[in-house]
Amino acid sequence: MKKFILKSLVMLLWICMVLIIGTGIIEKKESPNIKSTREIEIKIDKGNVKVPEPSKPATANYKFSVFYIAVKTILYFIIPFSFLYFKVPQLIIKKENSIFQMIKIFLIYSFYEFVMYLPLYFFSGFYRNKLFESSSNTINNWLSKNLIYFTFSLAVSVVIFMIIYTVYKKSKLYILLISIMMLCLNLTESYIGPVVIDPMFNNFSKIEDKNLTVKINMLCQKAGVGNVNVLKVDKSKDTNFLNAYMTGIGKNKRIVIYDNTLKQLSTDEILSVAAHEIGHYKMNHVVIGMALSTLELFTTLFAVDLIIKHINVKKKLNKDYKSDKLIPLFFIAMVCIQFLWMPIDNACSRYMERKADEFAISVTGNKTCAAVLQCKLMEKNMGTADVNGFIKLWYADHPTSRERIEAANRYGK
Repeated sequence: MKKFILKSLVMLLWICMVLIIGTGIIEKKESPNIKSTREIEIKIDKGNVKVPEPSKPATANYKFSVFYIAVKTILYFIIPFSFLYFKVPQLIIKKENSIFQMIKIFLIYSFYEFVMYLPLYFFSGFYRNKLFESSSNTINNWLSKNLIYFTFSLAVSVVIFMIIYTVYKKSKLYILLISIMMLCLNLTESYIGPVVIDPMFNNFSKIEDKNLTVKINMLCQKAGVGNVNVLKVDKSKDTNFLNAYMTGIGKNKRIVIYDNTLKQLSTDEILSVAAHEIGHYKMNHVVIGMALSTLELFTTLFAVDLIIKHINVKKKLNKDYKSDKLIPLFFIAMVCIQFLWMPIDNACSRYMERKADEFAISVTGNKTCAAVLQCKLMEKNMGTADVNGFIKLWYADHPTSRERIEAANRYGK
């Protein structure tokens, strides 16, 4: 285990060096652009909003994003493969069917993964936000939040892992049972998460502008989604970016709007944001997303099961293909297949976002406002009109700003 710790420290040092050098090079080249104005020119010609040129800070920010996404993609594979290469599972697994051994491996790997990703989170999140003056967050607050969230997630994940391991070892129908179990877990999280988990990490409150609340509720009634709790979340201390999201199911469904968004957008623009989120509820995107996730998990487990059986027979590794010694191989196969799923996941997400955009225009009746909103989001969030093909396929769960502006212009034609 000492060798593993030493090798891990060397790997962590290399990751830090790559990030420091890469960030430093981009920062030096883009220094004049980073401090430039974020303002962009919004032009409307005959009712159509022209796709604006990104600001200089947005262009610089995009170059940072390309670099960090490249590092993230490499780490996605290097971290699990290096864990196996360092032979940590072999050091721990001494006997079969020992859940305590597997929990120990799970805990070590979780901590290993967290530590290896932490420098990337620091540079792509905290440091970059400070560089662009997009956050007033302190390093202590940022680090404590990450540690608290990691600890909470790990505690929950250990319990889930124990159940999955037991089902995997005991049942021939483990693929179906695990898929159903995760669906039930997602449904439970979506129901209790907004009222139990989210408040642990965020400060929520009612929107002070009662007229705005009334107008949003009128949109809900018009859309036929019933009462939706609309809340403000205090994010201005963490970032000055604009955002909103919908969460929850049943009586706990809610629309959450960043306090920055409420301060910096007009009433019509806020209503367009709210209508977009209402659209997700109206078209049951939460439920559809869960169904797709369950189908993805089922097919992934099925494919991995076939792969492990084939490798076990061909290489004559073990009499029982469910042997604890083969679980690390099972994990690696899961990682690779899930990476292949990412473009499909994002394509489905982008489709739902487009439909929500269309719904927002249909209920507000203001397509110009919807297009202008996307321009303002480009400005405030330092976005570009386009991204490269790889980022779009593997990491973009929303359409590009260009696509959303042009779709708004085309609406009704």
